[in-house]
Amino acid sequence: MAVDKITGLYDFDEFMQISREYLAHNEGNFAVLIMDVSNFKYINKFYSRETGDVFIKEMADFFLLIIPITFVLAESTQSNLLCLFRWGKLQGMKNLVLFHN
Repeated sequence: MAVDKITGLYDFDEFMQISREYLAHNEGNFAVLIMDVSNFKYINKFYSRETGDVFIKEMADFFLLIIPITFVLAESTQSNLLCLFRWGKLQGMKNLVLFHN
């Protein structure tokens, strides 16, 4: 299993393999959410690579906690996270977001 050493998330290839296997055995509507941190390289450049590592780890942890309907979360590049979840469960997300705000 290929896992990122900083975030503990699957890499892109592992995300694709797990997602394909899951989708082949489960019916329903699914969505993929792609989260991109614009200009992430500037965090590393101006604040340090260590700060960038902490930031991306915190971002990954946040999405694991705030999106409980996530089936699989992965890091495709240092500044992109991928999330697969059931589309039909989004109504519950609306309530979660309203509660969070």
